[in-house]
Amino acid sequence: MIKLYVNIIGGYDDDSREYEISNELAEFLRIKAWGDYVDEMEEEDKTCSEIEMNISNEEVEAMLNDKSTPKSIADELLSIADDASDAAYELAIGSFIDENPPTEWDFSEWKRQDLEAGLFIPSRSFEQFLKEEEMDPSDEDYDEEEAKEEYLYSLEDEYQVWVDELPPCERSERYGLDEFMAIDYVKHGYEFTFIDKEAKN
Repeated sequence: MIKLYVNIIGGYDDDSREYEISNELAEFLRIKAWGDYVDEMEEEDKTCSEIEMNISNEEVEAMLNDKSTPKSIADELLSIADDASDAAYELAIGSFIDENPPTEWDFSEWKRQDLEAGLFIPSRSFEQFLKEEEMDPSDEDYDEEEAKEEYLYSLEDEYQVWVDELPPCERSERYGLDEFMAIDYVKHGYEFTFIDKEAKN
């Protein structure tokens, strides 16, 4: 088993990931990392468990744009790069929200959409709300639209807790934050650190 360890950079909450990769990609990255020194390496260094690397996401993108990169390697590398980029993006957005918490927002429409889509599941249903509030739909003065608005309003605190637990990008949507501004504000990206050449249990 060959693993690629990748540092994910996205503000102050950096992370790392492990990707199982092919021998072909491992050799390709090692040559890219060591360059002309590969031929001068001792044989034991070529097969050691940890090969020090320093390949940034910009360098990975250059490899992907290089027409001489074999397609099989480019496809495998692109899959890893996309996942690492998404992870870095999430970390950057999360850092931005933590450092610049929104002070004003209107969840009304999002709350309605999330409820109707079954994403936000409140602790009590509309029917339970009507029963607890002693609202009878059969009464002639009952107004369903007004009752639904009151129901949504009653979920304000519960919905806020639910939003706070969402992934950063989904939270930023509901806060109405400009994600591009957040990405410009926080350093983000990834860096390949080393290849593990041996199976690890």
